[in-house]
Amino acid sequence: MGFLAKLHYNYKIKGTDIALYITARIGITGIKQSYKKFIDNDIFFAYQISSGINLPLSLKTSIFAGYRL
Repeated sequence: MGFLAKLHYNYKIKGTDIALYITARIGITGIKQSYKKFIDNDIFFAYQISSGINLPLSLKTSIFAGYRL
């Protein structure tokens, strides 16, 4: 079982429909493995940061470009 938290910020440029965004995710999970007498408990940590730009083409369609780290 694991846990993941996400923080997302969207900034709309004044006078346009163009929006910039930045997202950060952080998570943790644990795995318990056993085979006969051997028991292994591991904890894993994960993160992701992304940012980009969102350009609307119409009311229902938009195009975006972003980068994930």
